Amino acid sequence: MLNILGRRNSSNVQKVLWACDELHLSYEREDIGGSFGRNHSAKYLAMNPNGTVPTLIDNGRALWESNAIVRYLCESREAHGLLPQDVWSIALAQQWMDWQQTILAPAIRPLFWNLIRTSPQNQDLEAISAGRNNTEAALRILDDHLSRHRYVAGEHFSFGDIPVGVMAYRWFNLDIQRAAPGLRRQRHDDHHLEPTGAMFNLFGNERKAKRLNKDALTIIRSDEVAYLPVHLKACATMVGEYLATFLLATPKTKTSPGSPIWLKERHRDARRRRDQIQLTAATLSIIYLRARELGQLGAPVCEIIDNAMERWAGDPDASPEVLPDPTQASYSLAPK
Repeated sequence: MLNILGRRNSSNVQKVLWACDELHLSYEREDIGGSFGRNHSAKYLAMNPNGTVPTLIDNGRALWESNAIVRYLCESREAHGLLPQDVWSIALAQQWMDWQQTILAPAIRPLFWNLIRTSPQNQDLEAISAGRNNTEAALRILDDHLSRHRYVAGEHFSFGDIPVGVMAYRWFNLDIQRAAPGLRRQRHDDHHLEPTGAMFNLFGNERKAKRLNKDALTIIRSDEVAYLPVHLKACATMVGEYLATFLLATPKTKTSPGSPIWLKERHRDARRRRDQIQLTAATLSIIYLRARELGQLGAPVCEIIDNAMERWAGDPDASPEVLPDPTQASYSLAPK
């Protein structure tokens, strides 16, 4: 079992939590640093002499520096697509990880510190203005890169996207006016509408429910515009099968403990094969199960998906006789 030492509202800790979720790794986490303190205790400094978070404990060995931890986890466990297959793409992923540490993080730090960690009467307005300008300048570099590439290391999501994704998420949640572009955002079939995975575990249930609602609506609306009724019907059938398989095995008195590994594997396999039916079905099923965990807060999300699947399944133009076989690796959707 991995042990992660560090408070979850630290952006550096968030990188490691996100990576663990993408890699399907179990871990225990202990609140250290910030208001929790103890990061300068003799015990902690013996593991991490910098007194920073996070520190990873793996089989009694300590590792610090968040980006190093993310790389270690990808290289020491099944990578689940996070580790690029060629040395050039690995170098690009590492390049953007280092860029996040040396360019983006120093730019946003005074902005975040003044707006979040400092009382209004003590805020340094000049530092806020400079931080905003510097962060926008840095993000324009990233935005320009993403205008020519789906992700920082090329066409596939990798460990290099995690640090910049955490920083971008922090930037877009600051209550400021922004002149910078909104960063190129990929369709859900390219893996992330917004940072997902462990990011779902970092915030309150209301925010989780709002994000799930937004993601479900975005996926449903984009697919209804892009694909034919026959494809939507096939997707609805698959969603029904996925949820039935999981929910029948789960006592009705309990909420689900999370998305099952087999469903996450279906999602990953669909991305690899570019099978849009399976990808949409797995994504909506994962959203449904995560919403179900939230009880009443998540009920509207489940209703949105239920209504969409009923609509897709009942479309008279979607004849089951001509449904494509989603198990064939060569299958891909043809847009309208």
